[in-house]
Amino acid sequence: MKKLLSLVLAVAMLVMSGAAFAEGLTYASDGLYVYNPDYDYMATDCNSWPLVGEGESLTLSVFTHMEDAHPTDPHDLHFWQWLEAQTGVTFEIEQVLDSALSERKNLLFASADLPDIMLCIGLTTTEVMNYGAGEGLLLDYTPYINEELMPNLCLVFDEFPIFRANATAADGAVYTLPSNRGYFSPYGESDRIFIDTNRMEAVGLTEPPKTLDDFIAMLYAFKEADPDCIPLGGANDSMNPGYYILNAMGFLGNSANYGTKITVRDGEAVLPVGDPLFKEYLKIMHQFYEDGIIANSFFTDDGTAVNAKMSEGKLGVYPFVPFTVTPAEEDYSHWVSFTPLTSQWNDK
Repeated sequence: MKKLLSLVLAVAMLVMSGAAFAEGLTYASDGLYVYNPDYDYMATDCNSWPLVGEGESLTLSVFTHMEDAHPTDPHDLHFWQWLEAQTGVTFEIEQVLDSALSERKNLLFASADLPDIMLCIGLTTTEVMNYGAGEGLLLDYTPYINEELMPNLCLVFDEFPIFRANATAADGAVYTLPSNRGYFSPYGESDRIFIDTNRMEAVGLTEPPKTLDDFIAMLYAFKEADPDCIPLGGANDSMNPGYYILNAMGFLGNSANYGTKITVRDGEAVLPVGDPLFKEYLKIMHQFYEDGIIANSFFTDDGTAVNAKMSEGKLGVYPFVPFTVTPAEEDYSHWVSFTPLTSQWNDK
């Protein structure tokens, strides 16, 4: 039983990055974490791997969620394939759509028949207290949060004590490893946007564009090379790529901003739709619509429709993460993320 508990802890800490490789991480004086680009995280020789000895077998059950717009068989995902190969553990994974997660989670706890690992299911404070402190269904991580077992988590807790406080229940125990999203998100954040390098190669491009003009020229080159291509993926109400163009024009807002939320431009707070420069943005998007650079259903598509176009190989640029839609390595490995752009209106 002790060995099984140790294995569950080891896998849980790995999956949640609590036992990730701290030697690849440094903390800079300006308050930013910096990852060593020369450090090979995936190839690191972990002393505890494999977790299962030769001739032995171990199966762990995992309960997690998936977005309604990205339904995927977990065993098609490279991460689980890689984890099983590295650890020697077999994972039985139950993945529940976000729309059904709350109901399924309540049924699990009501039955007291829980999986070995629950991953990213969003436990509330009330649930932590009820099922952890009250019913004893959740493991207290406190004895295992130390420099030897969880160096990265300790590093984060030391630098940001509020994170540990937020993860600690009223009885002083830590029943769930924390997830802190948005804490480091400044007004100039940008979501991930990816480009198909196969299409780049087909039109003679060797590197992603760095300016808005080059970006637009690339999209039109994609369309000329393949009339059936939708060069710029996304839709008005789902994964809208408009923020990327606004960012290039100097409007610093988050990835949910398409002109109707406060941004910063030239050091001042502005509402893009009230700025004269917004007309230039509208001209660009209008021309994209007229020329088929964005889908003719851009204003009616939802996330499922956008992802369907992605999975069918129709897009040149996808304003989210390709492997959430195309989990096979050969389908996502030719997509690369690229950086924010400059423009004639913005040189940063």
